[in-house]
Order: sequence, then C-alpha cells, then structure tokens
Amino acid sequence: MRHARKYDRLIEIWQTTNVRNEYGGTEVVTARIGGSYCKIRTLNAQRMIDLGLNENKLAIDIELRNRKDIDYTVRGIFFKYKGTTYNINTIENKDVDGLTLKILAVTGEPINAAYTPDNG
Repeated sequence: MRHARKYDRLIEIWQTTNVRNEYGGTEVVTARIGGSYCKIRTLNAQRMIDLGLNENKLAIDIELRNRKDIDYTVRGIFFKYKGTTYNINTIENKDVDGLTLKILAVTGEPINAAYTPDNG
C-alpha cells in the first residue's frame, strides 16, 4: 500500500453559518466540518507580491486532495492550522481530474457567509 508522504500536515476545515435561535432570530455559528492531510508551504514576501497580495498578512499555499463531501468554494469556509485562522483567497485544480486542489490562504478573521433577508 502506497502512502502519500507529501501530505503530512493535518489542517482543520471550518465554516460559519447562521442558525435560527429560540427567539425567532438567527445567530452566527462556527462549526468544524472536517480535517484533511495536506502539504503546506509558507509564501515569502516576493511570491506574495507576485500574486497581488500587498497586505501585511501571513499567506500559505495548501495542497490537498479534493473531498466530495466538502465544497471549498462556499463562502464562509476557512482553515485552522496550529491555532491560526486562514481564509481562502484562491482555489485552483492542480490536475485535470480535479483530484488535487491548490489553495492560497491568508490570515484573518473568519468571514460570515450566511445570507439573511435582513442584510441582503
């Protein structure tokens, strides 16, 4: 049996959603929806400028296998790695079949993704 030795870091996948509460309103809830083994590479300053990131934030390049049970394109998906929160900036398919994804993520607060009629 072959092991994917390049995917040696465990990253947590989280999502923010709105949930109805007992008072008839909604509240923001953050939930862990899974974890995946991946390859993580920290981007240096020149590479961040090449990608158009001019902010002073930590950026990482995440390479992982695409999971059919998680939609990475949904707004509100973010990663946690070693206690730091990373928001998705770009997603690209590394191969033709879409089995491997390459995700550029930057540090920051999680984005509330849920749509409510109140906020449009």
